[in-house]
Amino acid sequence: MPEKKESDIPLPIVAVVFVAFIVLLYYLYYGGLSPLPSNSNQTGTNMSGNIQAFQASLLGSDEMGIMMNVTGLDTNRSRYVYACGAGLAGSWGKLGKNVSNLHIYVIEGDNCTSSSPVVAEGSLSNATESRTSSECAAESAGMVSFDIRYGPGYSIFTDRTAYIFVDENFDQECSFRTSGSSQPVITSD
Repeated sequence: MPEKKESDIPLPIVAVVFVAFIVLLYYLYYGGLSPLPSNSNQTGTNMSGNIQAFQASLLGSDEMGIMMNVTGLDTNRSRYVYACGAGLAGSWGKLGKNVSNLHIYVIEGDNCTSSSPVVAEGSLSNATESRTSSECAAESAGMVSFDIRYGPGYSIFTDRTAYIFVDENFDQECSFRTSGSSQPVITSD
């Protein structure tokens, strides 16, 4: 069998492995799952919808999906979507949640690459699976999720989904954390 060149690996698979790697680094660096220290509860001005209901759903959920839609994007633009997804994936463990219940999806047209980290016997592993976009959307519909897309920096919140748009002006990390009042803070700027 001929050896694959690095350029032969599809970008969505590289992205899923990258996000899983970020989760692994967080897990190893912090020695497992622990809450983040307290911060004040702040929201940005580039948000709309019911952020409080989404935050309550997020804290009450045992599962989370991260949908990164890079359909039609070149590598330069898709990196902003991947960076946001990686930040959110790392935040899941900071809430004290089981990283094995984190579901990562990279959508590119009708194709989807899905992945879920698995923690077993003190180590973290990750397997990817190729599916259709509709299969991934159907699976993520039952869980609290972040839907990340390229576009002018804005976030829209429903009870169970946060739609986050990032563009070339995005220079921070997407994340969420708990504050001293036990109210989560979600940032994408």
